[in-house]
Amino acid sequence: MQGIAAAPVLESSPAGPKRLLDIDPEIFRTHYNRKPFVIRHRLDEHPLLQFDSLIDLINRLPRESVRHCRGSMPLDTDFDQALIQRKHELSLDVVLSDLKHKDAYVLIHDPQADPVYRRFIGQLMAELKLLAEPVDPGMCDEAAYIFIVSPGAVTPYHQDRETNFLCQVSGTKTMQLWDPADRSIMAEEDFETLIARPAQPKPPFKPEYAAKVQSFQLGPGLGVHHPFAAPHASQSGDEISIAIALTFRSKAMKRRIIVHRANCALRRLGLRPRPYGDSPRLDSLKHRIFQRFLAARALPSWLHRR
Repeated sequence: MQGIAAAPVLESSPAGPKRLLDIDPEIFRTHYNRKPFVIRHRLDEHPLLQFDSLIDLINRLPRESVRHCRGSMPLDTDFDQALIQRKHELSLDVVLSDLKHKDAYVLIHDPQADPVYRRFIGQLMAELKLLAEPVDPGMCDEAAYIFIVSPGAVTPYHQDRETNFLCQVSGTKTMQLWDPADRSIMAEEDFETLIARPAQPKPPFKPEYAAKVQSFQLGPGLGVHHPFAAPHASQSGDEISIAIALTFRSKAMKRRIIVHRANCALRRLGLRPRPYGDSPRLDSLKHRIFQRFLAARALPSWLHRR
């Protein structure tokens, strides 16, 4: 991570749009990508995130941008595969007609493909950028994901390859997060595989992890920051839950991804590379050499999202 500077205090301009995220700059500066922290927002009031507006959005988007699966999944389900394979006997139209009783999990995977939502999400990312740039410059790969799930639906244990600000819009949710730096949760080899080989299954949940979880009770107007690659899971309450995840990477995150890829490649050659962060000088060398290697070989990028 780059050198840390004080983040600016966000103020709403009289001529500009009303600020939608209410994040303490000092908490952001001290906790960002280190540990989870609660945020506040006004997205529960926003018309574009109301249920009927989201149904209209779903009807405008290509079907491949909207994924659904059963909501009552065990914690150790492979979440990515469940959404990709869409193992649900009901069609999306039937699910959305009575989501409260259909035991379903609906993910709008690419809301920013819609011009109206692209402007809306762009405003949210601009607010985050004002906080993030002084702390971790070079915001990139911005993307949002909208979750509409039945009462009691479970988001199984998994990890993402970016940083995340999850905002609860409607209903309630218990959010569970684990420390991504805890190598008793993710061994160094598992972390490298997660980052470097996205086609491989993600590190699975084990019952002993329950003792190390940090839980957050979320309702409308609240959210929680997920540090980069932090393992997490959630369960919605007794109502339909709507939430939006605001995700991005930075220049330092992309550099870190390349170092993890280099380490993963070295391990596959039978070597035992020093972990990321153990030697900044070696990390810089690995980054420089592996980046040149990728450019020379013109290999497909593994830096795509999910």
